Amino acid sequence: MLGRGLKLSNVKVFFDGGCPLCIKEINHYQSVQNKYKIQNLYWQDISTGELDDLTKHKVTYEDAMTEMHVIEYKEESNHVYKGVESFLKVWERLPYYRMLAILTKSVPGVKPITSWMYRKWVLYRLRTDPRLQFCTAERCKPKM
Repeated sequence: MLGRGLKLSNVKVFFDGGCPLCIKEINHYQSVQNKYKIQNLYWQDISTGELDDLTKHKVTYEDAMTEMHVIEYKEESNHVYKGVESFLKVWERLPYYRMLAILTKSVPGVKPITSWMYRKWVLYRLRTDPRLQFCTAERCKPKM
């Protein structure tokens, strides 16, 4: 539950479990989730090659390895988020991070700067992670 009785929908986070920084961050989010017994947040390591939900939504392995993706499951339809938008969906569900999500979305300039920083991280990761050699071409470059 979120303040005023609003219930957030379920989300599944797709992350690269072979990326040391990524897994460190995901482990932190999971520890917060477990501490506060949050039920509407699910995790899937895509480095195992398991992409069933993503492929249903026309997200390729290359796209998924390029940026973090989240699927928000709602009664009427599902929606795929990627990059900073996916982090916002996670943060909305975690105590303390909710405020970060609100600030990122509402303070002018914060979301574009955060998106720019994330894209820079993605480009660095694509150049330096030997597992992502299939991303040396333009096809894995994050969408601006």
